Amino acid sequence: ISWPASDAILRGVIRIKGTANVSQFSYYKLEFRPEGSPTWSYLTGSNRVVTSGTLMTWYTTTVPSGRYRLRLVVVDQTGNYPDPCEIRVTIQN
Repeated sequence: ISWPASDAILRGVIRIKGTANVSQFSYYKLEFRPEGSPTWSYLTGSNRVVTSGTLMTWYTTTVPSGRYRLRLVVVDQTGNYPDPCEIRVTIQN
């Protein structure tokens, strides 16, 4: 995830940007969870490689204001994946 930066304050419509690509790429998914919660919720995913581009457009008004974790998981054709990229953001709607 190249944007937003960790600890960013977000509101409205944002574009989450970055790169989703590994050797033998299969798919990626973006997930979020409220800070302190153990449960991740699915935002979106795709079976197309993204290189320095938009991973998704997020309408932050779909979640209550607060602190969240976002993570990008990129999975290869064998079902394996490197450590997910995870950042913390604050939603202020």
